[in-house]
This record gives sequence, structure tokens and C-alpha cells, in this order.
Amino acid sequence: MRKIKGVILIILMTVLTIMTSSIFSVSNAAVSTEGMYLIIRPLRESGYGYQVLEKNVWKIVKTNSSGSSSDYSSTIYCLKGGPGFGSNVFGSGNPSVRHYTNYFDMKNPSSITSPYVDALPDVNSNTYKALLWLLENIYVPAASNASTEEKEQAEAFKEQLMEAADIRNTYLTDEDIDVVQQLAVWHFTNNGDPDYDVSAVETAGGDASFSLWVNSVAGQNSGYGPLSDKTGEYGWERNEEAKVLYNYLVDTAEANAANYKVTTASQPYELANTTPTLQETSNSYVIGPYRINRISDTEGELEGVFTNGAGQRLNPTLQNASGSRFNNLEATIGKDFYIVLPKSTNIDTINFKISGSYNETKITYWAVQGAEESEQPVVI
Repeated sequence: MRKIKGVILIILMTVLTIMTSSIFSVSNAAVSTEGMYLIIRPLRESGYGYQVLEKNVWKIVKTNSSGSSSDYSSTIYCLKGGPGFGSNVFGSGNPSVRHYTNYFDMKNPSSITSPYVDALPDVNSNTYKALLWLLENIYVPAASNASTEEKEQAEAFKEQLMEAADIRNTYLTDEDIDVVQQLAVWHFTNNGDPDYDVSAVETAGGDASFSLWVNSVAGQNSGYGPLSDKTGEYGWERNEEAKVLYNYLVDTAEANAANYKVTTASQPYELANTTPTLQETSNSYVIGPYRINRISDTEGELEGVFTNGAGQRLNPTLQNASGSRFNNLEATIGKDFYIVLPKSTNIDTINFKISGSYNETKITYWAVQGAEESEQPVVI
């Protein structure tokens, strides 16, 4: 009989952040002395601008205090169609630089103080829950200087989003998607307002009555016409897919609102405190019990790696106390389980490493202090 000297268990949970709020860690209402400067541009990084319902769908960009720089890499949306950036009516006037210093965690709505909370739907309503579901499930492109892994993750998420919306081999550009997502945000924050909520104006067929318009020449803020007329750039296909994506985002957010929990992501799994022992059968070692409990509703993945003292990987079977096998580690969640190894295995020492990952989405509301009614609240 071979005696096992020790069983080492390690559980590691790694956070994979697919949306980033800012350089600040946000948990409660706060004021940043540095803050950030934002401005709106009619044209996006490609040189094309968009109009919907006869209004510009501006791109919010980070800049410096003078407005001489433009950083298009952040995904930032207006939370309220109408005010902001030096104009009483959003989409007209001369935009100027605004200094955003107040910020709030939208997943902690009790932290959003008055009058800032007045720009949002009732934080206890299904409309607010639908808005958060939307913001958790939108596509956030990776920045141009992002790592290869981050770019691959962003692209994979976009593919999942398009597949969920039943859009195959999409013609939509990242800028098209960004505009559609802004329109979906307005549906919940300007609900029923025909100036900003495209769902408030419907065609006889019931589809959202909007058509994306773009400028005729890149870099020139003039000559806007229907995107569907740009036949050489798959304009018709892009416009139709934009409607499909919009309807999917709005409809699915509304359908999920009632069951959506407004909480921040937290580690989903925890290794329970059990007292494992070694048992022997005629040809196997049976070690356990172990148990991994789910401690939050956050979606996550687990992987278990078993090695001996020499670092060689082991492939034990997993079973319950009655000897019934589990197909994988995920199947053991919340249940006592045992690891089973043949006696021929070199197991003077066993290392049992449990690792995993989960997604965390940060949704941050930014405001201009002292100008709550005249300036645009934004979400990153």
C-alpha cells in the first residue's frame, strides 16, 4: 500500500473583464478630482457620421481640456437624448468640451444620488433592469492598442451577439453596431419619446421605423442620405441588419428584465471546508470528500488539474459516495465528490488545483457636477 503524503488544494478564480468603465475603481458614488474631458463629434473615426430620425447620432470621445485631441476607443453612450455639450437640444448647437467628475456604479443604484438619479428610469423598475441587461450584453470593441487576447475576446463576443440576433455573416461595421446600441439605450431612457425612441414610431409592418443615414463623402459632414442607397458598400444589407439587431437588443432586454438581478459580479465558486480521507479498494485509491459550492449567480467556468509530486498530470475519475461517476467537475457543483485513482499511479503526493474564470462587467454613470439638468449624463 502506498501512503499519500499530502493533498494540496488550491482554488483560483480569475476575472476576465470584457467591458471596462474607466481607470477608476467604482463601488459607490464618488467625485474624481481628475475626471475626464468629453466632447461629441459628428463624424466617427472612419470619417462617417450617422443620422436617425433627422438627428445626428454623435460619437462621444475622450479629449483634453482644449478639445484638441480625440480618443475614439471608448464605448460611451448618452443616457438621455436631449441635453448636453453646450446645447439645450441634443443634436443642435455648437458642442464644446465638458469636464466629467462625478461617477456612480449603475449596478449599485442606491449610490446614485439626487438629482443625478432623475436622468434614469426608476431604479426599482423593470425598465431600469432592462437597461442594465442591455448594457451588460452590448458589444464593446477592443481598443487598437489592446492585447491579442482582448481583441480575440471582443471579436468572439461580437460573433455570439450576431448569432443570438440571428444575423449570419454580418455586414454591419463596428460603427453601425455602436449607433444601434445607442438607439437601444435611448429606447429605455427616452421611452415613448418619438424624437429619440425609434420604437415609438412604427411602420405598418411593426418594425422599428428608422433608417440609418450617412454622409456621402468620408470626412465631410454634409450630404447625408440613406445608408440603404450605398449599394457598393452593402448599404441595404447593413441597414436591414441594423433593424434586426435593434429589435433583438430591445426585445431581449425587456424579456429578461423581470428576472435580472442588479448586482455586481462576484466569484461564483468556493471550495467547501471538508475533511478528506484516503480509502482503498482492491485496485483503487478513493480520496475525499470534496465539495465546490456556488456562492453567486455569476456565470463561470471551472477546471480541475491533478498532478503528482513530480508534476505529472493525473486523470482521476470523479464519483459520489455511492460510486456513481460525474462526467466533469462542473457536474459536482454543490455535491460531495471523491477522486479515484488506480493503485498503479505514482501518487506519493497529489496536487489538486481548481481554477476558473468569470466575466465582470462595469457600467459607470458619469456626470458634470453642478449641471445635472443641462449636461448630458453618459455611461461607459
